[in-house]
Amino acid sequence: GDAALVTATAGPLRQLLTVRGLVRSGSTFVFTPGTQTVTALLNTYVLTNLSDDSLSWLSLGTMEFPDTVTLGTLTRVRRAGVLDAIEQATGYTTRLRALYSSGVLTGFAVDVVADPAAGLDTVLLPGVTQLQRTRDALRAATVAVPFDTAGNPMDRPVWTISAITGTAPAWVSLRDPVSGNPWPIREDDQVNGLYLEQRDGTQTIIADSRASDSAVQVASVGTLAVNDLVTIVRDTSGSPLVEVTSPSGVASSRGRLVGTVASSVSDARRNYVQNPVFTTWTSDTALPGFTVTGGSVGRYPRTSFVGTMSLQIDGAVSSGATSIPVRGGTTGNLLYRREALTIAGFAGSFNINTDVVVFDGTGRATLPLATSLPTGAADGTAVSVRLSTAGTIGPDRPAAFPTEPAGDVLRLLQAGTVVESVGSLIRVPSGVQTVNAAAGLTVRTANDAGSLAAAFFPSLLLRNTGGGGTTLATTASAAQPQNATAHYTLTASAVLSANTTVAARVVAGNNASPATTYLEWQGVRWLSLWIGDGTAMGIQNGSGSNTLWHRAQDVLASAAQGTRYQLRGVDVRRLQAENVALALGQSVRLRSEVLGLDTTVKIVKLDYDFTTDEALNLELGAVVPRLSGVTVTL
Repeated sequence: GDAALVTATAGPLRQLLTVRGLVRSGSTFVFTPGTQTVTALLNTYVLTNLSDDSLSWLSLGTMEFPDTVTLGTLTRVRRAGVLDAIEQATGYTTRLRALYSSGVLTGFAVDVVADPAAGLDTVLLPGVTQLQRTRDALRAATVAVPFDTAGNPMDRPVWTISAITGTAPAWVSLRDPVSGNPWPIREDDQVNGLYLEQRDGTQTIIADSRASDSAVQVASVGTLAVNDLVTIVRDTSGSPLVEVTSPSGVASSRGRLVGTVASSVSDARRNYVQNPVFTTWTSDTALPGFTVTGGSVGRYPRTSFVGTMSLQIDGAVSSGATSIPVRGGTTGNLLYRREALTIAGFAGSFNINTDVVVFDGTGRATLPLATSLPTGAADGTAVSVRLSTAGTIGPDRPAAFPTEPAGDVLRLLQAGTVVESVGSLIRVPSGVQTVNAAAGLTVRTANDAGSLAAAFFPSLLLRNTGGGGTTLATTASAAQPQNATAHYTLTASAVLSANTTVAARVVAGNNASPATTYLEWQGVRWLSLWIGDGTAMGIQNGSGSNTLWHRAQDVLASAAQGTRYQLRGVDVRRLQAENVALALGQSVRLRSEVLGLDTTVKIVKLDYDFTTDEALNLELGAVVPRLSGVTVTL
């Protein structure tokens, strides 16, 4: 009012999400999302839920995390709890960002970003009137032991080689194969004396390690190569690491203090298949990490064209031509073997006679034909390629695919095509070991008379590639309905009693009979190979233990001194005069001659109170901050 002081206390936006209800799946409040992209999780369990309750002020923002995430079972979780679970599982920060249109607040976007304060300058805080330092031995771990939601310890994190410097000795730089950051080694000497193990089981002892470029030193390069996937193991038996150690912390007065780390990762196992969701191709028919024999494959983007391509012959062609140049396409569009086209003035249709045709930057391509043209065709003659999901003259394409990692589909282009992953050594330290494979398949059947027996569909095999190519297990597809697209999963398992080099193989079905085409389209969406009994591993790129490794490193970083700082009276006006704004996660320099203190730590909590001389209260520590760290009193 005119004569009274009005005080408004603003809580964080996270609190607003917390009080807006529980996340539900239909009418269920306990559910397991499985393995999905961060975008799919937010859309399904946060944005759609809010929209259903007529609360549409939140939208999808920047998504920097590139891969899938597994959250495990969510039980009566509030909307902000999904954001917390995503943060724990990815190591990225979830941020709510205000949106404005012509200066008017229109809503908020939810961003998932690597570190929103990483690029901000380190600030020396002015005007501190009170500083309280707290040390807690229970929070001062020098060794971190992470577990997944089922209580399983870390298994085998997988790292990619990003660079090799020197030959004997050599420095081998390691990165996360999915997100790149954070780097695996965060402290010098952290993995000294352990072993770098390659896919084929070759081991090299690690003589030294450094954080500056996350590299390990080995005596010789040997067969190591850039882009190879490697893991770090405890001994020559290939025992996995179950803990992450801070060598400086263990060497300090704290000694060995072990802290456990919980996470939202529901599956810590490793997928031994390289490039399992087909995100990397060297060409439209060559897939890194796999060998292809007995046929051919094609890169099939999930956003592939469906509809009618209206093209024109690009320059006159003569009678008997076995290919036609065309224009009018869209750059990057793909056509495949056996797909059909019609040419104005010619009866019937013509089939493409090459594995993959790619339209170039001008929308042009050359289409090889299975049959030659009976007569010539003039420049500009209309060519129509109709790519639909049912009832076309050529092989139909699937209408859609399940929500999965945003890789390409591996399209099997010829009957009997064999696709096999690079073999990996599976160690059996004692007793027996179960090895498993799974493949996500999509097929499109024809609307033709005749039998659709299972023999016409793809099969999955486990192979001993180091023992003469013997088959360990085989699973064939069941028969699928006619004139339909089917998405399904095949699994195969075998029991090993000794160390064995194992690969997963998919064999294309027989897509033709003497008179009728039964299977028009077949493709592999993803492929997994893992060890251990229990439930099937979800779609996973690399190793679920990578996230556990990073979470353990976060704990060690936050416990570097076992210390937190509470500050009072920071002079906001002076910071404003110097055009400095503080943010969660930003590094600040803290100096005190009385305490003999000069250290750099991160902001984990901000309390703005503008009724008290514009003072700012801070809590500092080394942990990565989350959404709930800002309060404002006006």
